[in-house]
Amino acid sequence: MTKISKEEILALLQSTENYRVERTISTANMDKFCEAICAFSNDLPDSRRKGYLLIGAYDNGQLSGLKVDDALLKKISAIRSDGNILPLPVMTVERLEFPEGDLLVAEVSPSLLPPVRYRGRVFVRIGPRRDIASEAEERILTERRMAYMATFDATPCLGATLDDLNLDYIKKQYLPAVVAPDILAEDSRDIKEQLSSIRLYDRTHDCPTYAAIILFGKNPRYYLPGAYIQYVRFAGNVIGGEVLNEKRFHGPLFQMLPALESFVSDAIVTQRPVSVSLFREKTVINYPNNALRELLMNACMHRDYQSNMPIRLYQFDDHIEIMNAGGLYGEARPENFPTVNDYRNPVVAEAMKEMKYVNMFNQGVRRVQDMLRENGNKKAEFDVSKLTAFMVTVLSNLDDTEDVPQGVPQGVPQDVPQGGTQGVPQGVPQGVPQDGTQGGTQGGTQDGTQDGTQERLNVDNQSNKESQSGTQDDTQNVTKEKNLDLWIEEQIMLNPQITTDDLAKLSGKGLRTIKRHLSKLTHIKYVGSGYSGHWEVRDKR
Repeated sequence: MTKISKEEILALLQSTENYRVERTISTANMDKFCEAICAFSNDLPDSRRKGYLLIGAYDNGQLSGLKVDDALLKKISAIRSDGNILPLPVMTVERLEFPEGDLLVAEVSPSLLPPVRYRGRVFVRIGPRRDIASEAEERILTERRMAYMATFDATPCLGATLDDLNLDYIKKQYLPAVVAPDILAEDSRDIKEQLSSIRLYDRTHDCPTYAAIILFGKNPRYYLPGAYIQYVRFAGNVIGGEVLNEKRFHGPLFQMLPALESFVSDAIVTQRPVSVSLFREKTVINYPNNALRELLMNACMHRDYQSNMPIRLYQFDDHIEIMNAGGLYGEARPENFPTVNDYRNPVVAEAMKEMKYVNMFNQGVRRVQDMLRENGNKKAEFDVSKLTAFMVTVLSNLDDTEDVPQGVPQGVPQDVPQGGTQGVPQGVPQGVPQDGTQGGTQGGTQDGTQDGTQERLNVDNQSNKESQSGTQDDTQNVTKEKNLDLWIEEQIMLNPQITTDDLAKLSGKGLRTIKRHLSKLTHIKYVGSGYSGHWEVRDKR
């Protein structure tokens, strides 16, 4: 706030008392002082000029010879915060010394939130006179309040200067993106005027707006401590697990958002192949990249930047949580979310749209749900019940139980057959011919062709599980005393669809050992092909 000079004060002393100046020689009439400060704050003429209470001067401008001590300075300064004038006035108090005596100057700025009241009454100045506002005058002030009422991102960041902004990026990248080239080429205004036209600079207070600091500030956290994203990777599915990774993203949005995009794509989104048929597999992704991107961009756009809480991006084994400060805003309410949307930070939202990070068509939630559904994830869960926070939970599409199709034993090959004992693919019962003919001493042609890999069985396994459960305890640990060949034959007779992997697990033996024994049992053959095949135990003759 620029201090008034002695010369300007002397000019005010000699001028006719008007709506900007009130002189008094009293030092004890606190009601008079408070009413004057309240009236200057309301600025009924909407001049947007500061008012001055001059203590120690007569009405004719002559100084009274007052000696302003520290006690008087403290008493007048206390008016600002004693709670009798609301909203609190914006004012400064100082002592000016002249040969004729001291002058105490209270400089009062027009309030951005009128009407201002002193002990419940609205005071205004009508020319040189101070009075209580009429109903019509109070209505004018109320309407002005609505016009002045700017969202937080459009308010001035007091204390900031152009040096706090990355002007090189603004001039070379952002302005050419938001202003037509021919218009920009003809624009001879200084950078302050240009930024002011897009609500990134406040000319009244001669400083950038908070939106400019959030978008292009060199160090946004200096003015907004919570303006960063905290990523934590927890082991397990609840907070409290071991922290496996931690990272913070901070800086202006034009730098932070690309870094966040790359991190999500490289470190959070994972993919791996999953078999869908005998020789075909598909790539399954845990989270669709664009869905996470949309949610994080919306978190940056809609968050309450006045809060010291960062945006939280927490990743667990089976889900991700994104939480940002600020609940639903404006017209958006729990009963109409996500149909109705509103913008807490419209200047930031507009800039992010121009930089191609978001759209402003209220389609973000629908797009996210569509992308999750197409990827096979469950719908995102939005918690809009919190008054001061907004949280969304996204469940992963990959976990240990979903790597293998339902009903298919673990260990069956996911791709082309791999060589094993006597050319039998891993996980496929030993003795299955690879050329579609029945091998062994029996000869002849099988009704079906062998695909080279036993496909996982798509059958009702309930009866098989019941048969196995009765013998599992007896066969869990096969000892050397029991003949393994007879045990294998017994298990196959109980469950003709059993795999070599299952036999290895039940017996406690290695897979190669099971295959080696099966190769000797020439009376046991695999009939059919792929998932529909089964073992047959034939006569040993």
